[in-house]
Amino acid sequence: MEYLLGVADAVCFRKGLPTLLLKHKFTSKQVLYTSYQLQAWSYCFILGLMGFDTSRLKYAVILAPPEAKGDEFLERIDEHLVRNSRSSELTFPLRTGQAKVFMESFDQRSFIMQLDWALEFWKQSREAVPTRNPQKCKVCEFREMCDFSLARTASSPPSSVSGRRKI
Repeated sequence: MEYLLGVADAVCFRKGLPTLLLKHKFTSKQVLYTSYQLQAWSYCFILGLMGFDTSRLKYAVILAPPEAKGDEFLERIDEHLVRNSRSSELTFPLRTGQAKVFMESFDQRSFIMQLDWALEFWKQSREAVPTRNPQKCKVCEFREMCDFSLARTASSPPSSVSGRRKI
């Protein structure tokens, strides 16, 4: 049995139809990583599985610094997005820095393609695709063992396992 666990921060409805899904991510990087987008897409997809028409559904990922948790300005951003739900990339001031918002229409076909691609790895139907981002390698627990690590220290040679992380 497969499960998907998570919580959307808000889903706005108009006339019984979901129109906007909001997801807050607290991070020091204001970059819309694919994983953030997939998480929001997953919640949108689940709304469709629940029987809701998602053909006009938009999602917004709000990236804010970790210190902004509980910041009242985040609620104001949410309210602004509900009233002005045009797809765009926006920046809003907070008491503790700024929030960056990425808002787009939900595209179920794109989501399914991305999900299938990710599942191919987890089902061992394809090899991992190495990142080109050294910052991801820097924080990865497998950086010393991975053949593709961009953050391995000089004292640890590659694992010699081609294409797979040696665990």
